[in-house]
Amino acid sequence: MDKTRIIKFRAWDKTNKEWFYSFSIEGDGTVKSYIYNQWGEPDTNISEYVDIQQFTGLLDKNGKEIYEGDIVKAQYNDGDKNIEFIDEVVWGYFDDCCVEGETWITKTDRWQKCIYYWKDELEVIGNVYENPELLLNAPVSNKETKE
Repeated sequence: MDKTRIIKFRAWDKTNKEWFYSFSIEGDGTVKSYIYNQWGEPDTNISEYVDIQQFTGLLDKNGKEIYEGDIVKAQYNDGDKNIEFIDEVVWGYFDDCCVEGETWITKTDRWQKCIYYWKDELEVIGNVYENPELLLNAPVSNKETKE
């Protein structure tokens, strides 16, 4: 079994409202872009202008990478009714019969899910920067759907 984990990040440029992937994270947490100075060194500290999001190492049901800050949707059957939930992916504490500790989870307490166990049901439908309305329009109690 391969236990190699892919570590990668994406950055949301808060000024230009776009993603970029060419940057470095220094040991002190400073984020630098690959804009080079006259000596050929990346010297632009962009920490205050970007939000960094980490790849979870998981793919959704369509094979799309799931990142921190993504908005995911899933449907499942809860006895006599189908439940749909829409939520944001975050790093946090999770405690149930299978997992206890820090892991990738969905944000809302009532519908909190450990995404590792739901990855085959989850679909990335957006992210908190480009599609915040998906969370605003998500029902607090989530949707019950008829079969």
